[in-house]
Amino acid sequence: MAKNKSIVLDRYTLPDILGYQDKFSIIGKDDQILLHGFCSTNPNARMPISKGGKPWQESYALIACTHPDAPLWGQIVPNHDRYKRCILINAGGPIPTVYPNPNTKSKYYGQYLAGEIFIHCGFSDESTPAGRGSSGCITLPSHMYKLFMNQFKTDEIINIFISDKTNFTAKGKQQ
Repeated sequence: MAKNKSIVLDRYTLPDILGYQDKFSIIGKDDQILLHGFCSTNPNARMPISKGGKPWQESYALIACTHPDAPLWGQIVPNHDRYKRCILINAGGPIPTVYPNPNTKSKYYGQYLAGEIFIHCGFSDESTPAGRGSSGCITLPSHMYKLFMNQFKTDEIINIFISDKTNFTAKGKQQ
């Protein structure tokens, strides 16, 4: 059985820290590093003002770390309506979170789960000028995104590992 490529995501920040200060590495089938750079493993710091402007802890789930023997998996979505070419994690199904999902519109509301999580190009608009365009997805800066996505073929399955380098607690504070 052929080994899959992997994306390794290292969380160094929480959503309160703006920009792309977490790190990613794409590991090839023969364990070589194909590409590495900066990303965000976090949702926006706040919900857009037009939707209430609540802080992230009251609005979005935060994806939990993965176990080395149980990665998430992703597959390319060639032409998503909003994100264009992107990666859908776990076929849009449940992904473990750090704390109960506060999103009342999610089918996983109140559970330690989130769904419909993508890896996509970050963006912002007038309602979230410092945001990354993420309600819980993993985002990359636009200048890096095309190079990142070009590492994958449309039909390949990708292993996704997430580690947390912060001292985060479920109360949403660093220790």
